[in-house]
Amino acid sequence: MAVGLLLVAPAAVFSQETMTPTPSPAAVGTGRPVRFTFWNVEWFPGRRPNAGVRAQANHVAAVVPVVQRLDPDVLGLEEVGEEAGAKRVIEQLPDFHLDVVTGFIREGTGELTHQQTMLASRLPLLNAWWESWKKAANGGPAPARGFAFAAYQPAPGQVLLVYGMHLKSNRVDNSGGGVDPIVQRDESARQLLAHQQAMAAAYGKLGNVTIVVGGDMNTSLDDARYLREQSLRSWQKGGFAWVFKEVPFPQRITLPGEGRYPDACFDHIFFCDGGSGARLVSASVERTGRNCSDHRPVSAAIALQ
Repeated sequence: MAVGLLLVAPAAVFSQETMTPTPSPAAVGTGRPVRFTFWNVEWFPGRRPNAGVRAQANHVAAVVPVVQRLDPDVLGLEEVGEEAGAKRVIEQLPDFHLDVVTGFIREGTGELTHQQTMLASRLPLLNAWWESWKKAANGGPAPARGFAFAAYQPAPGQVLLVYGMHLKSNRVDNSGGGVDPIVQRDESARQLLAHQQAMAAAYGKLGNVTIVVGGDMNTSLDDARYLREQSLRSWQKGGFAWVFKEVPFPQRITLPGEGRYPDACFDHIFFCDGGSGARLVSASVERTGRNCSDHRPVSAAIALQ
């Protein structure tokens, strides 16, 4: 399992050995809901691998104003070209800090892929890192990619754990050992639940814990093609609420149809209050142009108790 760790001073230090976080003295609450945005920005910057300077600049110019308009407190982006790509957005967001960028390796090459996941925010950071998925429970190969993780302390007595991810696409290829994509996503979801339980127990020493999961999941809860899949459903059974539960399908299309592919809701946000009393205030999908990405950004505002 690959693990990347990012420690940010003067935030608290989280020891993976002792699993004992210490509080950040900088944590200050505002009393308003925390706003989240997750977005697959399609090979950012440039919308294709190894894009030229002009294509990169055009892509940045299209994406950044959307993020500025949405004005999130926590931003998760998928399909970002390493740390340099992430900084092209963050440097234009006042008060934001880049918390973690994954370092996923292309299968069989040992090279970094051009499709990384990042988390950034304006909240006081406790700690952040990324991990690749482990080998499957049945001994099979590890699913493709992994997750980015960040722990925040919006206010004293409040802890916010955020996961950004990009689950396996529906293309059968060598990533994840060539295993059925649905099987890979189910295994990823199982591992994520186990990780969340461990983190909630560790960070619960600092106060009420709320967990938020967002990103491009490449699957849907209401599409007949994925009725046998349990990934998202397992999170719901594990106590997570889907922010789009009450949103009609036409208003939550995150991947507009193209050719033989129908409209889909593949990008999601889930949250679990763990008894903290956190509640959903709003959830939406921003309609964006194809010059930004093939996906649309998803946003949610969650009030922490």
